[in-house]
Amino acid sequence: MEYRGDIINAKSNDGWTPLHVAAHYGRDSFVRLLLEFRAEVDPLSDKGTTPLQLAIIRERSSCVRILLDHSANIDIQNGFLLRYAVIKGNHSYCRMFLQRGADTNLGRLEDGQTPLHLSALRDDALCAQMLYTYGANTNTRNYEGQTPVAVSVSMSGISRPCLDFLQEVTNNKTMEVDTRFTFY
Repeated sequence: MEYRGDIINAKSNDGWTPLHVAAHYGRDSFVRLLLEFRAEVDPLSDKGTTPLQLAIIRERSSCVRILLDHSANIDIQNGFLLRYAVIKGNHSYCRMFLQRGADTNLGRLEDGQTPLHLSALRDDALCAQMLYTYGANTNTRNYEGQTPVAVSVSMSGISRPCLDFLQEVTNNKTMEVDTRFTFY
């Protein structure tokens, strides 16, 4: 078969390439074949979506692995993939991305929330532990000036395992959230 970059990377009206379609539908054999014939691994659709993002959102784990094995950008869109895994509570994707070098400290452009902030919001202690192990900064502040501990405190009303963990690793048992309240 002859290489035809113009066909392999052709875009539909919405900017999807054949790789977008194959990843979206979980067709790992087509994903492999397209990459073997040098399809661009990180093309952006008109909405800024990559094949890897589609595979993750649609939970096509074999396609995710294939794309990552072919050097898909794990930190594309300022770390969307890791944050998405954290928000969804998908520990296997979270672990996979961390093991493959995802940046643990990239925050969302709109609010500065890092994956650790999001795990605090979800009270996901296991995810927080994984992120911390792979270098997440417990003192990073979002655009409201809150650290992950402050986010966890603001969400607490009952026992929160994530708060307990974050306080332990930051050696910060007292956290001032505003001038009226001090939480212990």
